Amino acid sequence: MTTYLEHAYEFLGKLLSVESPENAVLYILNYGLPRFLSEIKTISAATGMSEEELHELAYEATLGSDPNAPRRDEQHLVSLTLLRGFRLATPKGLLMGHYSTEYGLRPDVEPRGVAKLDRFVKIDSRRTEEVWGRVETDLPAAIAAAEAGCLFEHPEHVNTLKEAIALHYARSFDVKNLDDKFWKQSLSEIVDNLRSSPGLVDTLYRLKTGSDGAPAISEKEMIIRKFHDDIANLVDSGVMFRYRVVHLFKQATDLIADAGLEILRPPADSEFLIGDVPVITSDQAGLRQGIEAGMPIGGANIVVMPFSPTLLVSLAKTDADRVLPAAWVERVNTWQIKAAQRGIFARPGSPLLAWAATVRPPSQHTSGPRS
Repeated sequence: MTTYLEHAYEFLGKLLSVESPENAVLYILNYGLPRFLSEIKTISAATGMSEEELHELAYEATLGSDPNAPRRDEQHLVSLTLLRGFRLATPKGLLMGHYSTEYGLRPDVEPRGVAKLDRFVKIDSRRTEEVWGRVETDLPAAIAAAEAGCLFEHPEHVNTLKEAIALHYARSFDVKNLDDKFWKQSLSEIVDNLRSSPGLVDTLYRLKTGSDGAPAISEKEMIIRKFHDDIANLVDSGVMFRYRVVHLFKQATDLIADAGLEILRPPADSEFLIGDVPVITSDQAGLRQGIEAGMPIGGANIVVMPFSPTLLVSLAKTDADRVLPAAWVERVNTWQIKAAQRGIFARPGSPLLAWAATVRPPSQHTSGPRS
C-alpha cells in the first residue's frame, strides 16, 4: 500500500524536475529546509534525482534565505547606462533633466540619485544583482551599435538589447507593486480557504508528517496557522520575491528570445524621454498598458523601451531600422510619462519636461524637496 509519505516524495520529485531552479528553491523552503536535508537520500531514491542535484538546490535555498547574506540597500530599477545617455554637460557637471510625478519639474540630477528603490530585493540582493550583471556590462556596446546603425551585424548585441528589455520588465516598480498586492490578498485568504476545506488540512497533515491518519480537531487550527505563517515568513523576509523576480527575468528573456527588433529613431526635431518604468507593454490600441492592466510581456501587442534620446527599441516580427513618425514619438513619450512611478528624465533643457506637466500634473501642489 502506497503511503502519503511516498506520495509526498513523488510529488516533490515531479515539482523539482519540471520547475525552474528559482521555484524549486521556494518549494524546498516551504517543504522545510532542515527536513529536506535530513531526507535527501530517501528523496533521491524516490525521485530519481541525484543527491548532488538535491544538495545544490538545498545549498541555494540556504544562501538565498540567509538574512545575513550580503545585500545592496539602494538598487537601481533603471540601468545607470540608460540614464547616462540622457545627460548633457551643465555648469554643475553631466546631469539629466528631471520631472517628479509628485512635485513637478525638479533641478537637474545625476543618474545615481534617481530611479532606485531601497531594498527592492530585501534579501541576498548582491547575488541577485549578479544574475543580470552581464546584461548591464554588455549594454553600452549594444546601444552604441544600435546608434551607429550596425546592430544587426552583431547578434550578441541584439540579444543584449532583448535581455535589457526583459530585465527592465522584471526589475520594475510595477512588478514589485503587483507582487505586494498579490500576497497581501493571498495571505488573507489562506486561512479562510483552509478552514472551509477540511480535506486540504488533512492532506497537509499527511504530507507534512508522513502519517496516513488524520489530525485531531484540536490540531487542525495549528496546522492552518503554521501553513500560513511559513508562507508569510517567505513573503515578509523577501525570500519569495528574491526568487520570483529572478524567475520572471529569465522567463521574460525566454519569451522574447525569438522576437525581432525594430530600431526606431525620432525625426530630427524630436527626441525620446524615459520614465522609471521604461518598458511599456500595451494592447494594439494603446488603451491598456502594464502588467496590472493584463498586459504581460508575453501577451502584449506592443513592447517598447527607450534606450537613449534618439533610440527606441520595439519587439517585432522582423528586424527593422527606421525613423518613427512624430505622432508616434509623442505617443510613446506619453506612455512613459503615464507609466512612471516617481520620475521622468530627459536631456537638460528639453521641452519634454515642461510638456510632461501638461500630460501628468504633479500630485502635490507644494514645492517639495529641492534635491
